[in-house]
Amino acid sequence: MKATVQLSFKDKETARQYSIGQTFEGTPERIAEINKALKGALQIILEPTPEQLDLEVETETIIKKRRRSKKA
Repeated sequence: MKATVQLSFKDKETARQYSIGQTFEGTPERIAEINKALKGALQIILEPTPEQLDLEVETETIIKKRRRSKKA
């Protein structure tokens, strides 16, 4: 799971320094643990599932077909 860093901090597990705007990757449990300790240091990035991506492509295709049929 990915999250955007909102507050600078040093991860004790990896000894890595994170600055505002960087992307933090870790388990949902680890992100929750950091957020609890640092009061909202990370903002979760929601990534679309493969099903959502397929639906988006399908929707775009249908919209393009409808636009073409209206022009004709």
